[in-house]
Amino acid sequence: MKPGATMAGVVLLVVTGAFMVGCRGPATAAPEGVAIEVAVARAVAATLTAEAQAPHADLVATQVAAARAAAATLTAEATAPVASSLATPAATIVLTGPERDLGQGLKLVMQETKDDGQAEFGYYVRSPLMVGPEQPLTEPFNRAVDGFVMYALDDFRQGAAEVAVASPGEPDSSIWITHTVTLATEDLVSVLFYVDGYVTGAAHPFHYSYALNYDLNGAQVLGLADLFRPGTDYLGVLSRYALDDLKRQGVLQWENGALPAPENYQRWSISPEGLLISFDEYTVAPGVAGPQSVLVPYAALSDILAPEGPLASLGKE
Repeated sequence: MKPGATMAGVVLLVVTGAFMVGCRGPATAAPEGVAIEVAVARAVAATLTAEAQAPHADLVATQVAAARAAAATLTAEATAPVASSLATPAATIVLTGPERDLGQGLKLVMQETKDDGQAEFGYYVRSPLMVGPEQPLTEPFNRAVDGFVMYALDDFRQGAAEVAVASPGEPDSSIWITHTVTLATEDLVSVLFYVDGYVTGAAHPFHYSYALNYDLNGAQVLGLADLFRPGTDYLGVLSRYALDDLKRQGVLQWENGALPAPENYQRWSISPEGLLISFDEYTVAPGVAGPQSVLVPYAALSDILAPEGPLASLGKE
């Protein structure tokens, strides 16, 4: 890790602990396991925010806009081939952690990619890798994971390079990408990524999330519309539930971030008990409150779920 990034050690220690908690469970993450991992991710974001300098409104707005744009681009291009300049000898890649058996000879393993001190910025990535004999099943998932990771790192590389010249002698820019597997079965894999980073000279760190949901039966990345009956107002249903729940939690300050607009519901994850909707900082609440989440139980969606769709079996449990 880069010199001067003292905060990074705390973050990595906490995140590594969260990963180990999540990997002790069975293939399908237990509800309490998901809750623990989400809570730890929130604690990481809160720690970074607390240890940073006072927020700068313009920078925050820029970062939130960039995160939303990245999510939109990644959602549209999740299955497109990806090439990146990051694949250099400076990257150290190792397999780590227990495996998750998905059936059909498929397994979900974890890979760790980190800077060995030779790159122009510090980075640490812990991402899932699907392995097995059926390449048509594993390749789209792995390509989608690589697409997100490389997009995030390359975008960060460009921003870090721009400010490095203007701020010589400052602590090095660093980025951390970790994740929670909220569901892993023979039919579905759902991964929620967390991105935490600091750009040299910025007033404070930035944080955002990205969700990847994969249908093993169709060998494809799922879109939110794939879950519901055609023609249903699924965004309206999700929005009404989310707004009520955020108010119940006492955290809702900006309703616009949870209104029924596609950009507000790009970060959704599948869990055993419902859809987990993630709201990044500065979308429904101030940054000091951290990221927020709403778990929409399948019972609240039963009337609009596609009867033969990806969530059909989960919605009946």
